[in-house]
Amino acid sequence: MKIYFSGNQVQYGIYVAPKALDVRFVGADGEMLDGKAGANYYRIPTLLIIAAAPVIGGIFALAFPVMVILMATAAIARVAYNVIHSSAQKRAHLIQMRWDPAAAYFKKGKTESRDMNALRDEVKERREKNEN
Repeated sequence: MKIYFSGNQVQYGIYVAPKALDVRFVGADGEMLDGKAGANYYRIPTLLIIAAAPVIGGIFALAFPVMVILMATAAIARVAYNVIHSSAQKRAHLIQMRWDPAAAYFKKGKTESRDMNALRDEVKERREKNEN
């Protein structure tokens, strides 16, 4: 197969650059091939395109519903991700640990120690107050 480059004058037909994933249609003989710079184009014979059209159309007809489902799923997943991510960002400060166990341990002897009996009496008095 002959290789064509962007900017060359070419014949009527369809030109494909497989590595660049590009397809170009030239409508008349002697027109310039508008394409990606540096890409290698190959001319596809017209009869091959006509023969392959039903196959390409069939593949598209079978794949289109799958593409729609995948795109809808991707859109829903993106929205769900954004909602969850923004919600998590708003509440991230709640996850941070603000209690320092080492500091609590070192302050152990400096805190007031209460007698358990005095504490029980205080709780009993408050309960009696609340009941009345």
